[in-house]
Formats: sequence, structure tokens, C-alpha cells
Amino acid sequence: MDTSVARTVSHVTHLGNTANNAYYNAITLESELGIPSSSKIIEFGLTHAMSAPAWEEVDFEVPSLEWVNTPSWEDIPNADTANSALLQFPASWMVRIRRTFKGSFLWKGLQPIWRRANARTRRSIRIAAVLVLVLAGARPPRFRPRDIPGNATIVYGANFLLKVRLPRRRKVMLIALEHGTARWALSASADWVERFIKRLYRREIRKCEFALVTNIDPESIKAVRQLWGDNWAAVPHPYIPNPETPYVTDSELRKELLLSTESDFLIFLGASHNWSALHDKGTYSALEAFRKLREKGIRVGLVTLDWGLQVTESRTFFSQHGLSDYVQWRLPQPRRGLQRLGGACDVSWNQFAYCAIGAFDLRMLEQGVPHVSRGLDSLGVELVGSREPWYAAASADEIVTQTSCVISDIEERGREEVLIDHAKRYREWVQRHHSPLVLADIEKAVFDFLGVDKSRRDPFDNGYWGTLTSGQMVRQ
Repeated sequence: MDTSVARTVSHVTHLGNTANNAYYNAITLESELGIPSSSKIIEFGLTHAMSAPAWEEVDFEVPSLEWVNTPSWEDIPNADTANSALLQFPASWMVRIRRTFKGSFLWKGLQPIWRRANARTRRSIRIAAVLVLVLAGARPPRFRPRDIPGNATIVYGANFLLKVRLPRRRKVMLIALEHGTARWALSASADWVERFIKRLYRREIRKCEFALVTNIDPESIKAVRQLWGDNWAAVPHPYIPNPETPYVTDSELRKELLLSTESDFLIFLGASHNWSALHDKGTYSALEAFRKLREKGIRVGLVTLDWGLQVTESRTFFSQHGLSDYVQWRLPQPRRGLQRLGGACDVSWNQFAYCAIGAFDLRMLEQGVPHVSRGLDSLGVELVGSREPWYAAASADEIVTQTSCVISDIEERGREEVLIDHAKRYREWVQRHHSPLVLADIEKAVFDFLGVDKSRRDPFDNGYWGTLTSGQMVRQ
């Protein structure tokens, strides 16, 4: 690739912060490449706890399940300091929309429905109101990044929709960081509201001329190709290691969990409970595997988190199969609490549907818990340059087999020795194949690629990640 006339990227603007990808990416670009954010990360409404920097950086007890969806961070010590990395996008346009709508005849007619409506119906009404105003000529403002030569803008998630329009491609180096949104945008929709939102997202995100793709399962790659053709690169999830890991096992917590689940060994199912066609994490396979392990007489307890679309169905499954006494439900946990909870268990389970590397996988690898998850397909292995380091499983029987092997290993060698071995092996893999250094080197190559005039570009290597890691090119 000819980079002799490439524009140098000196600043990066980050739009959105889904799953804290922008937060970690901004730190990575500045620390590894010396590229600062042109301003703080621009967020469009900090509404979910898991997309706030404090979720990663602050050690705290989650007040309630409701709090996770609508957090009140002022109640959490040091949270505001961590979250100050985000700059909330001015809401003046949305405020004007709301005031206009509440003074309209439409709102007066909808008020009786609104008072009786559930959360889903209220969401549909909000979007319908915005649609009416858009059709009447109202438009969200176009985002205009600072006019800095070589400036790049990276877009995360879909939170910008109905709040701001992305700039036209020719005016700025515009890149999408793809974290499952492309797969969502081209999937089946539950209702007309979702169809509209997805269509709007596809129209806007196609303004990006390149995509950095963290979810490298076949469904995501297929969706990415539909949206961006060959202008994409597989990248590690933006993630900064927790220097406190691996945590020493909390013996009191472990004893409590063993007693409450009437078990000798503990499985940590930290993924969300989802197995519907609209969002399939393969959780049902995990439930079946747990049932089969108990039927085999293996005294395992399940520690799981109370989040996901199928939580009610999971609870019903445990009740119907007489397993409820062996299950300990916990609130969703911020990073440090999540890793300590995993460190009290013997095996961690993630998801068994998507052939991908997920954020929960990374947290458990960092902690060193023997880990069972779906793993990569052949294309994923090629893109990364390595097979996943954990125990791969997709079906309930495979999960049972892999988990039984780990338990047998613990019985033979002792839990402490098994955990030390896994922590060493997993952390070496993360350092080589999934580190901030790898992410920064790929992004630098992408910036150089996009900085050259289109007529002078060679095709970008979608699997540059694997080229780096398998070719001994990773910086130390």
C-alpha cells in the first residue's frame, strides 16, 4: 500500500460509547499511538450502566436490577470522575421536539393511552412522535467534527439516531466500530418501530467508508459485507487489562455459594439469558447442560446473572426440572465484581451460539477461570491468527463433556494448581492475540489506508489482525 502521500491522523473524535468500546479505544489510541481524542467521547444519553466508564473502573455494589437500566451515578462514590471521560451531546434539538410534541393535538389524543401504556408501547409512541415531526420538516442537526487536518471520526453503536446526522463521507474520515450492530440492523424485526430504526441506522452508517469489526461470527461478517463490501478489518475488542487480576479466590464468598447451591463445584454463567431468534446467546444449551450434569450425579452449582430477555423462561426451566435449589442468582456486576465472582467458581460459561470472542470471554481469560464458550469458526481463526484458548463447545453435550474434563482435572491436581495453569496460559494468549497493542497497530494501518486517495489504494487485508499475530509482527 502506498502511504507516501497519506494524510496523518492527528486527532480522533469518538461518537457513542456502546459497551465502553469508545472509552477503551480512546485510551488505546492515545497510549499506543499518541493520538488524542479531539474532544471527550461524545455520548448521546448515558442511559445504561454497562456503557459507562464507571462500570469498568469503579468497584461498587449494584443497588438493584432497575438501577442497571436507569443508573443514578451520583449515588456511587468516584463514579462521576470516571464518567467525566464522556461529553453528553447537547439535547437542545430533542428538547425542542419534546416541547413541540407536548403542545400538539396528537399528544392530547395520546395522553389516555400513554397513562395505561407499558414501556414498549411508550417507546413506540415516542418514536412515532419524532416521525411526525420529521415528516413535517424537522431534522436533527448534522454532526460537524472539529476541522483538524487528518481528523478521523469513529462511530459506536446506534445511540446517535434521531439525535444527530452523521457528516457526509467526503467531509471527514468516518469509520464505524462494529460491535454486533450490523447483525442487528439486518436481522428480523419485532415490530414496525424496530424496522424503521434499523432502516435509518443502515442509511446513516453507510456514510462510514470503513468498519472495524469486533464481532467476527459468520452472521456479523455477512452483515458487514452487505454494508461496507470489503472495506472492513477484524479487530480485538477495545479493552484495557485490569492490573488487579487474577483475583485471589474469596474463600468466604466461595463457601457461601457452595452452601447455597448444595454443591461441590461451581459454574459461573455470566452471559445474558437469551435464546430467541431475535437475540440468541445459546443460553438454552447451557441450561440443558446444567440439567445433564446434575442428572449424572455431579454436584455442581450454577451462579448466574439476572439479565437478558429470557430470564423468566430460565427460572421456569430450573423450577420445572427441580434445579432451583442449585442455582444462585446475582445482580449484573461491574468488571471488578464480575471477575471476583468468577474467581470464586471452578468453571465459567459464556455463550454457545455465536462463533466469536466476547467481552465476557476476555474478563474470564484475564481472571484465569477455566472457560467454556462457543469459539471461532475457520474464518474467525484465520482473521485472528489463532484458535481461541478456552474449551470450545456449542451443544449441551459438548458443554457437559468439556466441563466434566475440567472438574476431573481439579479433582486430580487440585483447584489452585489448575487455576494457576489456566491464568498463565490465558493471559499469554490475550497479550499476544488480543492486546491493546494489536488493536492500535491495526487501526494505524486503517488510518494510513484511508488517508491515501482512493485511486491509489490497494485492497485492505480484512485479516490484518491474523497477519500481525501469526507473522510474529506484534510489538512488545
